[in-house]
Amino acid sequence: MLDSEYEKEHMFNQIKREYGERLDDEQLKSIKENLDAVISALEQIRKIQLDNRDEPFIIFKPLTGFQK
Repeated sequence: MLDSEYEKEHMFNQIKREYGERLDDEQLKSIKENLDAVISALEQIRKIQLDNRDEPFIIFKPLTGFQK
């Protein structure tokens, strides 16, 4: 089994374990199909080579107060 297939199965089993009693078969099928897009996005992100010194693109600056 490919790593991505294993990861997809793992995610699906986690969701099923957590929410399975509240979801019907059609919803579970839909979740499994939508996980393909999630896995595809993860594979693309993992292809990006980062060096330890690479900084985030956007630096987060929290709002600390309101200006008048």
